[in-house]
Amino acid sequence: MSKESIEKDKEVNFKENLKVYFKISKPYWYFFVAIIFFVLLVSLSSVAEKYLFKVILDEGADFVSGALAKDVFIQILFGVALAYAFVVVVRGISHWLRFYFINRLEGRQIFELKKKYFEHILRLSHKFHASHRTGSLISRMTRGARSIEGITDFFVFSTLPLLIQIVVVCISLVYFEVFSVVVVIVTMIAVVLFVMFVTKKQQMAKVIANDADDEEKAFVGDSFVNIDTVKYFGKEDRIAQFFAKLAKKSSDTIVKTWDYESLIEVGQSIILAIGVALLLYFPLVKFINGELSIGSLAFIYTLYFNIAEPMFAFMYGIRRFYEAMADFQSLRNYGKVNVDVPNKEYAKDIRIQKGELNLIVFLLLIIRRK
Repeated sequence: MSKESIEKDKEVNFKENLKVYFKISKPYWYFFVAIIFFVLLVSLSSVAEKYLFKVILDEGADFVSGALAKDVFIQILFGVALAYAFVVVVRGISHWLRFYFINRLEGRQIFELKKKYFEHILRLSHKFHASHRTGSLISRMTRGARSIEGITDFFVFSTLPLLIQIVVVCISLVYFEVFSVVVVIVTMIAVVLFVMFVTKKQQMAKVIANDADDEEKAFVGDSFVNIDTVKYFGKEDRIAQFFAKLAKKSSDTIVKTWDYESLIEVGQSIILAIGVALLLYFPLVKFINGELSIGSLAFIYTLYFNIAEPMFAFMYGIRRFYEAMADFQSLRNYGKVNVDVPNKEYAKDIRIQKGELNLIVFLLLIIRRK
């Protein structure tokens, strides 16, 4: 097999994986709608909290300068306190309900995935089960179930909050400082493109690491299932040496995936640092020229850092997303295996009228069991 064909075989098919994912998730679309609604509430409440802080700074500056009476300033503070209490309650309830629906969505997705592939693998021919090691099957089933949770987490914890936060923040910033909106958008795009480029390179290494992990687990399963044979022939040292080679291969392949993660960390830190420097510059110039109030300046800075949290969550999430896709494909490949001898469409059910026991077969079974 050529190098090109091997690389093609190791590539993750995102289109087909997502097609299966959305087919499994489709019956639970209402969970996604509820999650989007409560993520939006969380984002709006966060921006509202920053705006209340802006009001306090601006009104406080007017009060210190004598442009605002004390009783009026106290009324403003009282109103801000009530508004803040309302915002905190809304955000707390929205946070809880978001996790409530996410937990139920992922629970149902995992159930549907396990049911789908367990039933499919169970109905495959004896030839398939004789040629595929049990340890490897179990490993892929376990990773596959975990992968669908990782894919959903990427959408609901990483992508969705970031997109909503960027839209809300940019709309809020347009009124105060247009250049800040441009800086935020360009910085986010640059970080996302960089991470996606490096992670794309990482995905093949992850698939190779998965194969090595499957091979290691399959060997462990076979070794312990056939432990009697190992003991009878005194092959413990030979088995241990062979396992050491597989474990070394598995360790080396996973280290390569970690190297890519280190590169991502360094690259995204540099891009974000440049974005912060530009964001600090433009609003600060306007503030010095008297075109921005101290409250507006603080509002712009705090909103940017409001995006920073979901941005880092997205960076972490996209790496986990690519890993989850690789894990998901390992299991999905079993779904493409067809039964060697399929049932005819209108085949009649076999009904056994009379059974008999073959004495020779019965004795062989007893001897084998002993």
